[in-house]
Amino acid sequence: MKKNREIIETYVRALEPNCPILTPLINSRSEFEIEQLNAGIESTNHLVWMEKLSEGLRSDLKKNATFVKAVSRHNFWIETHSCTICRVISTIQAIPISVRPSDSGALIYKLFLPDSRLVPKLRTMLEDTKEKFTVYEGNDNTVGASLTMRQRELLLLALREGYFDSDRKISLTDLAKKIGISTKTLQETLRRATKKVVQDYVTEKL
Repeated sequence: MKKNREIIETYVRALEPNCPILTPLINSRSEFEIEQLNAGIESTNHLVWMEKLSEGLRSDLKKNATFVKAVSRHNFWIETHSCTICRVISTIQAIPISVRPSDSGALIYKLFLPDSRLVPKLRTMLEDTKEKFTVYEGNDNTVGASLTMRQRELLLLALREGYFDSDRKISLTDLAKKIGISTKTLQETLRRATKKVVQDYVTEKL
């Protein structure tokens, strides 16, 4: 247990998340990350990075969102009605740091709390919602833990195909063709994934 004077790193795993934008994003098969979250009781604003926003995905998001706007080529501001966990977060002293989907379809929220005594309070508040959640405190510094499912998938494929070998077995262009995505998209995804692995490693070791 960390001392109360320190920031408490806490994780909430939503086993059956009712986030309004999660299903359209996952079904799109497009690489995405929820980079920032501003949770409120009634509405929540999400800053989402996406490799692309097709017309179909835009249409699906608008069915579940009250506001969708491109703020850069890959970043989109999306406002929705708050899901269960966002409503809880907005009523407790918590700062959402990141949100990522797990391989099982759960959503993992990383939060900062100012006091360890708020952890059981958060757990009780979530239990009162009757939703399925697990709450745990501490560092999630396993190398690769912060990767999205798509980043992990492409990173492993690139490794298996020999893209990272000293005598590179496959070019980025050929790998992208094999996967069926653009070279630029693959390059950006591998860059973001590699950066996360390095950050996870440095955080764990140092």
